[in-house]
Amino acid sequence: MKQINILKNIEDVKDFILGTTILATGGGGSPDLGYELLKDIYNNISFISVSDLTDDDFVVSPYFVGSMGSLEERSQQETVALVKKAFHLLERRMEKRITAIVASEIGGGNTSIALFVASLLNVPVVDGDLMGRAGPELHQSTAHIFGKPVTPSVIVTKTGNSLLIENTASIDDYENIARFVSYLSKGSGFVIDTPLNGKDAREVVIEGTLTLCLELGRTVRRCIEENLDPIHELLKLLKGYKIFEGVVKMVDLQNTGKFLEGNVVLENKSSELTIYVKNEYIFASINGKPIVMPPDLIVLLKENGQPLLTNRLKINEYVHIIASPSPKVWRSSKGLELFGPRHFGFDFDFIPVEVLVKK
Repeated sequence: MKQINILKNIEDVKDFILGTTILATGGGGSPDLGYELLKDIYNNISFISVSDLTDDDFVVSPYFVGSMGSLEERSQQETVALVKKAFHLLERRMEKRITAIVASEIGGGNTSIALFVASLLNVPVVDGDLMGRAGPELHQSTAHIFGKPVTPSVIVTKTGNSLLIENTASIDDYENIARFVSYLSKGSGFVIDTPLNGKDAREVVIEGTLTLCLELGRTVRRCIEENLDPIHELLKLLKGYKIFEGVVKMVDLQNTGKFLEGNVVLENKSSELTIYVKNEYIFASINGKPIVMPPDLIVLLKENGQPLLTNRLKINEYVHIIASPSPKVWRSSKGLELFGPRHFGFDFDFIPVEVLVKK
């Protein structure tokens, strides 16, 4: 394996966490936890291109599942204990040595946990992930698009639950099992799933997203240092569109213990924008007309380019909103079945954001 280290100093770590939080579309776990996990170990994290995986490599995906409204800061010691317990269970079941880690999604917490686990196991992390953004459900994994099993998998919790899942009847059942276990365990559970050989990983991983995160964070920092407009620069990097700016007027989000879900409303002098939230920013409309549909990305930013997570929105906060096209794989028929507007209960066929903004 050709391995490199893209995080060379603590500034890189901060930039990386910032970039993952931008691409997380409001969710993706806690960036504060992510920083705590990485700040002392970044020198021990090596990265590998998915194209450099051999057919015999064995890759898995670790992450936390739960509600953005139930986030609580875990100590590094607690996280290590959960990781070791889960990997012991899975490796014993698979009778294989894990040779690389891939992030389940992009987010300040869940991407960082993948890097942390890779360092703990002394294996590289793949420069990519299984989503290209963050998503609320276990349905949103490229493994499902390509028909790759996500089991056997393991779920462990700090309350003492340990589950080895051999198989499930459907993606819906898998989501419900993992979500209920996290609900029983104060809203969070640690999962390792999607065991892939190198050949399958090369097919399903969305490549280059980790280096993109580092570039996004560096760009925001550079803009602040050079008194440039970070929103403008992020639009170029994300090939996105600025769809709105205004003041947060309503945050009607309920923590069900499984998701942080509801609606957010923003206003300016001429328009009202409503965003449906399910952990992440999912569906946006302006004056009742759709402007961004899933799986396309909705990113809320302060004027200085700092991203706003769904669990940190405040009334009267001034926000810039940009939208970006999703990775092409999510715009396939199977991708839209798992991550399109109808999956979330909206009576719309998917229309790409680049078409909606022209309308």
